[in-house]
Amino acid sequence: MKYLFILLMTPFLLNASIKIAVIGDSVTNGYGLSKGECYVELLEKRYATEGKKVKILNYSFDGATTEDAKILTIYVLAAEKPDYFITLLGFNDSVLDFSLEKLKSNFFEIYAKASFNCKGVILGGVNTQNIRPNYNKTLLETYQFIVETLPVCPVMLLGPEVLIHAQDSIHPNAEGHKLM
Repeated sequence: MKYLFILLMTPFLLNASIKIAVIGDSVTNGYGLSKGECYVELLEKRYATEGKKVKILNYSFDGATTEDAKILTIYVLAAEKPDYFITLLGFNDSVLDFSLEKLKSNFFEIYAKASFNCKGVILGGVNTQNIRPNYNKTLLETYQFIVETLPVCPVMLLGPEVLIHAQDSIHPNAEGHKLM
């Protein structure tokens, strides 16, 4: 998974002074981790080590849903004017039983706003097969819709290789974040 992410982001990071905005839930917020262990911080550190001027703006918070992200996306795009945009959501939507149509609509709206303002957008979420198997079908159908409808939009889906390193079946530990 991390290689896909790096591969997708590398062409975007060839220029100096790049801003990447990230909106996500507790996974992207680094729930249960020490400072510096979250994949967002690791990515920023990696680019700094490579001498690239990349600022990652993490607007993630515990409990975030795609509904929250729709609203927050407007603010982040206006206030920060990022070059690239990443959102990693879906699990909290599953807890609230958001419908397939609502998920599709929310992700599509987030993508439409971000892609109009940014050079690149990555949408993603967590494969909930081992946590909420019934809802996982809805999430997978949503991501399939995104791939088919927005073919230029990479989708990052955290799967078992990351979640085996989960501290509580949901939130990846430091080893899981390294894989992201």
